[in-house]
Amino acid sequence: MDIKKALELIVEDSKSNNLNKPFVQNTNRFGKVIVSTDCKIMMVYKGVKDLGNLYQTLTYPNVETTFFVDGNNLLDLTNEKTMRTSSLREALKKAGKENKTIVIESAKCHECDGTGYVQWKYKDRNGKEYSNEDTCPCCDNGFIAIKYKEIEVYKYNEAVKIEHGIVLSPTVLDKLLRVLDALEIDEFKYFTFVKRKDSVFNRLLIKHSDFIILVMPLNFSDLNDDFRIINIERQWKMKK
Repeated sequence: MDIKKALELIVEDSKSNNLNKPFVQNTNRFGKVIVSTDCKIMMVYKGVKDLGNLYQTLTYPNVETTFFVDGNNLLDLTNEKTMRTSSLREALKKAGKENKTIVIESAKCHECDGTGYVQWKYKDRNGKEYSNEDTCPCCDNGFIAIKYKEIEVYKYNEAVKIEHGIVLSPTVLDKLLRVLDALEIDEFKYFTFVKRKDSVFNRLLIKHSDFIILVMPLNFSDLNDDFRIINIERQWKMKK
């Protein structure tokens, strides 16, 4: 079980300066923990003694408030089920992919000197001058792309349905599986919180003795008529 790899996989593509690395936080329920989040997947690791010296301590975002949704504490959910990672993996294989061009190297724009803004002036017929600041028309936020790369990504209009109200984008599911692989997990216990009228509250919670993983499903508002929903082979069972 490679906890460090799992934690750092979650934030591998983070663009946030504050959340681009796992961090340590003191909590009331678990004491000191290590947290990693990309705002889609959050992992809380209780064994801070093992890795705590690698990461800085942050008080914000408050991890514990994340588990309180619509007046409910997700840590107290009792609708336990089990799921095999193989079921998720088979469903993910059905998700389509497409090519996407991304920028892999850029240079500072000389027109705006990397600020992303330029000053313009205008003189009217009476000789009166006007000036203003506006977005630089020659670059993207101060930088000009000079090298591109074509990569394969999951199609945006497909999703994998775990169960009613819990629908994950293939990109999120792909990362979740890589995290579970790093943790050497083939089968896991999970809990769901579903508020049917407003799926912005829906959550998927994976519990382990050493860690908790919280996953944010897609909102119903994101699932328009163009979406293709992929159902998993139901290999989970209710706890007796």
